[in-house]
Amino acid sequence: MAKPKPQLHAALREKLLVRLRATIAGSTSDPRLAEYLLLELEGFAKTNGAAAPLRTLLKQGGGLPLSTRMREWVTQLPETHRSTWLLDQITEAAGLTWGEGVADPAGPIVLPGAARARILQRFERLWERLLSRHDQEPEVEEYAELLEEELERLARTSDTFATRLLVRRFPASNGAAPSLTFFEKLAREGVPSSVKILAFAEEHLDIRWSERDPERAAEQAQAPPRAYLPGERYAVGERVEHPKFGVGTVVEIAPARAKVAFVDGARTLATR
Repeated sequence: MAKPKPQLHAALREKLLVRLRATIAGSTSDPRLAEYLLLELEGFAKTNGAAAPLRTLLKQGGGLPLSTRMREWVTQLPETHRSTWLLDQITEAAGLTWGEGVADPAGPIVLPGAARARILQRFERLWERLLSRHDQEPEVEEYAELLEEELERLARTSDTFATRLLVRRFPASNGAAPSLTFFEKLAREGVPSSVKILAFAEEHLDIRWSERDPERAAEQAQAPPRAYLPGERYAVGERVEHPKFGVGTVVEIAPARAKVAFVDGARTLATR
C-alpha cells in the first residue's frame, strides 16, 4: 500500500505562493534567482511550524541537492503563471498535497510562560532603544512586527499553535464572513500600545501561558522583598516593598512599568 502524502492547509500554500511570486517578480533577469528562491523557501520552512514536509525536502533534496533542482526549475520557468508552476514542482518534490483538511484546534492553547516574558522584554528593549535615539515612542507597527516574529517562533515549536495561527480567520467587518488572518486583523485594528497588542493576541488566538518554573518561583517567594525604586528593573514573580502600598508581587512587566499585586489590589508602577 502506498504511503499517503502529507497534507498541508491551503492557506499555507497561498502564503508561500505570495512569497515566491514576489521573489520572481523582483529578480526575473537576475542570474542569482535560483539562490534567492532557495533562500525564500528555507526562510518560509523555518518560520512556519506547519511546514515540516518542506523542511524535509530542504534537508534531503528528493535525491538531488535542492539547489541543483532549483536551478533546473528556474531555467524551465514558463512565460506565465511562473510562481504557480514553481510551487507545483516544489509540491511534487516534497511529496505533499494541499487541502482544507486542517481544522483550527478547539479550546485554548497553552504556551510557555517564558515566551510571554521574552515578548515583553523585547518590547521594553525596543522602547528603550528608540527613546534613547529619537526621544519618541516606537510606532505601533514596530510592536506588531516584533509580535509577529515571536508568534512565528512559537509556531515552530508547537504544531497546534502553528495550525491555529495559520487557519484561524476573523470577519473583515460586521456581518462579513471570516477572511482575515490574525495579523491582518491586528493591522486593521490599530491596537494602540504594546501591552494591548499582546493582550489582543492572547484574546483572539485563545492563548494561555504556563506557570513559571516552580523552583524559581519558590526562590523568589522566599527571598526578602526588594525596596521599590522607579529607576530599577523587576521580574515577574519578584516581591517588592513600596513605601505606600507595602509588600507586593510583580505579576506583569511592560515597557517602563510593572504591574504589582498588593494586599489591597494591583497597582501599575513606573520602572526603568
